Amino acid sequence: MANLYFYNRFLAEIKKAILDSTNATALNHPVIRGNIRESGIGKIIMQLLPDGWDIGKGQIHDAFGNQSGEIDLIIYNKG
Repeated sequence: MANLYFYNRFLAEIKKAILDSTNATALNHPVIRGNIRESGIGKIIMQLLPDGWDIGKGQIHDAFGNQSGEIDLIIYNKG
């Protein structure tokens, strides 16, 4: 029974993220719209990551000074 509870709770969060994403379509500002969508998927992914892992967003820089454009979601190990 406990597994069913957690399954239903997780499913409800997925449905909420989808609804928030759909509702964000009404916003004219693409950055705000994107932040709402990224936040929803980020909350879901965080629940699936093991300890020591996190999510973020921004740019990736390599050892040669190259950098990417904006990355919407980065999964990384904190260690």
